[in-house]
Amino acid sequence: MFDSIRVRWKIWRVSETLGPQRKEAMESLGELGDERSFGVLIKLLGHRNNGLRQWAAIALEKIGDERAVEPLINALGDKDLYVRQQAAEALGEIGDARAVGPLIKALGDENDYVASGAASALGKIGDTRAVEPLIKAMKDGLIRAKKRRDSRLFFSAVEALAKMGKPAIAPLIKALGDEDKDIRYWASSAFERMGAQILPHLHEYALKHPGDQEEVRKVIEKIADKTYRPSGVREVSERPKDVTIERMLRGMASDVRQPKMVRA
Repeated sequence: MFDSIRVRWKIWRVSETLGPQRKEAMESLGELGDERSFGVLIKLLGHRNNGLRQWAAIALEKIGDERAVEPLINALGDKDLYVRQQAAEALGEIGDARAVGPLIKALGDENDYVASGAASALGKIGDTRAVEPLIKAMKDGLIRAKKRRDSRLFFSAVEALAKMGKPAIAPLIKALGDEDKDIRYWASSAFERMGAQILPHLHEYALKHPGDQEEVRKVIEKIADKTYRPSGVREVSERPKDVTIERMLRGMASDVRQPKMVRA
């Protein structure tokens, strides 16, 4: 009974209050997650007030109900940039694969906040269909950064690719040979962000792709240095005393150098 009264009270606050009080009411509806509050939020996603639509998307993100996916996909086309951005972020948190295609399209949004939100969302969903579009978004983001001095899309795409892991290896290796030195640098940076867990996959890739061995070797050694040579440490003798792992990493890099290890 008391839960029912509480839901009705929160819904009333959303419909009857203004300003900060309405914002708080929207947030509390999202935290409540009741069936009736969900229906109200879906309706508010189509409200004429920009702020209400934005906060409805935020509340729906907190609820995380997959039934909100289609309304949120529609909100990616909203006239208000903050609604589009929040819809993208909400879709990323919900993690439904239905959103992948619309989010890939949103990577091309003229607003950097929206495109960046789409990139982050795709990284969270982790669908392999997004890898090549994220590579393109990384390159487009660099162009935007140089023109507008806003690098949020660029960095979001790099982080998203790092989260993709193994499926992103081939496109990122290709990007290491890009004519733009900044693309080469940040493709390498994406590998570093993946950390040591990507090393076996890099080793496997190198054995199957002899032409890319030199680039892979550099990446393996860079990850090894970053993982086992902390910032500010200059001497090898100062590295952590994990000889087994150190030898394994160097051994992998050595295997990549040796043509005899390459499988047909």
